[in-house]
Amino acid sequence: MKLGNNFTYHELVRSETGSRLGISNVPNERQIENARYLTRTILQPLRNSKGRININSWYRSPELCESIGSSKTSYHTTGGAADIESDTISNYDLFVYIAETFEFDELILEYVNKEDPRAGWVHVAKLPGSRRKLIKIKDNKHNYKVVTLDYVKQYYSEL
Repeated sequence: MKLGNNFTYHELVRSETGSRLGISNVPNERQIENARYLTRTILQPLRNSKGRININSWYRSPELCESIGSSKTSYHTTGGAADIESDTISNYDLFVYIAETFEFDELILEYVNKEDPRAGWVHVAKLPGSRRKLIKIKDNKHNYKVVTLDYVKQYYSEL
């Protein structure tokens, strides 16, 4: 099943951890529709403008989220969040581009490392009707900090 021109159901549900631990990771119709919405509003336009987007993690069942130390109320459990990287630009540049181009609910630069702008990944979430625009960074000790885009740009300019 395709969720968009370049994104598939397999990418939505793929989880090595889920497979290894025997955890079900099957979304319902609403979660699939949320994934289609994320694809239509952010992922596909991002792919069209920046090239290949790699999905590290997309839909996660609440049980799968808990098994990896995430929250069972994570945006991932809705199908409306994906952890992504690009083959063509750094995670920092991907993060800034999304922040400046798209409406989103939550945008996180995960495992931020100003010495290596390709480190980590970008978490982006968008659900129908929501307009939170929450921006966070997460360090390698799993500490989250709510920030502004200007804060992130300043942080990286100090290289």
